[in-house]
Amino acid sequence: MNKAKILSFVLLIAFAYANPYIETLISEFQTAPDSLERIELHALPFPYTIDLGGWTITTNAGTATINPGTILPYNGYVTIDRTNTSGVFSLNDISDTIKLCDNRGYGVDEVSWPSLPAMWGCSPTPPYGGSGALYRSNTYWMEINWYIDSTPTFDAPNDDYSSISGRILNQNGQPVVGAEVRAYGPTGGCDGYSDSLGDYRVAGLGEGKYWVFANYRNYSAHYSDSVYVGYSQHITGINITLPLSGIAEPDKLITNNISFSFPNPVKDGSKISFNLPKTARVIMKVYDAQGVLIKTIGQKRLNKGNHQIEFNLNQFPGIYFLIADIDGQRAITEKLVYLKP
Repeated sequence: MNKAKILSFVLLIAFAYANPYIETLISEFQTAPDSLERIELHALPFPYTIDLGGWTITTNAGTATINPGTILPYNGYVTIDRTNTSGVFSLNDISDTIKLCDNRGYGVDEVSWPSLPAMWGCSPTPPYGGSGALYRSNTYWMEINWYIDSTPTFDAPNDDYSSISGRILNQNGQPVVGAEVRAYGPTGGCDGYSDSLGDYRVAGLGEGKYWVFANYRNYSAHYSDSVYVGYSQHITGINITLPLSGIAEPDKLITNNISFSFPNPVKDGSKISFNLPKTARVIMKVYDAQGVLIKTIGQKRLNKGNHQIEFNLNQFPGIYFLIADIDGQRAITEKLVYLKP
């Protein structure tokens, strides 16, 4: 291990010990029935137990203070509800935000609902009797997502999430190691990474249709169709080919010399600006969060130089995805927040 890595490791440990609840998370919550309104907290495996006395839970209804002696055990779970709090403990069934603060008033974690697509800090609205549950892998920062669990598992690891798996290969059929794979859909987006065999697994997904993208260095590709996953279902065989072999090196690709510029969030009438280093065929397509093609906003051959294409979607506000290909090479895959004018 070199000196830089040793120093980084020492600083990380020092930071963790100075902030013993920096890795504490809201990991599950239930809003209905009212008698079962509750929040689960879970700490990542740092060697601490945390006395949550004086910590607060704030929602739209008010603030509840956690009673002294309420302990979050090392690498364990604790359920917070009306029995171990004072003040106003209430979770709205339809729309709310949970804010967790320590006894100094510092914000520790927050989750809101509804929010689509779901992500860290944003959850779909739980159904009656179900919960909003947080998925995270062992790599944690890379793979994290909120999903709906119809059978809550308070004080235990969350389960009943869905996943998509497959293999990332180059055009010669060889595995691509370390490719980032991301699934976007109506109930979430989550990352996975291909291993030494090119295999990947994107987990923590809720029920719905997903559009699966793979990226490696300056190359990207997506699965040919949207992928539907059911509740607690694991879909396999979603293989993606990245064109890494038999073509120019990344620094020679035309797409590496193109810079796209546009506002995000976007509105109808916004301009997408870019520069072409040579004459090329440009195709721009917009997909919704379910992977359905909504509109092709550019599909023509353009001369070398600066260009602008007007963005007019005329759809409901929400999350969309812009995919641009230049002479058949993927130039950009970008998530857009679309607002009505």
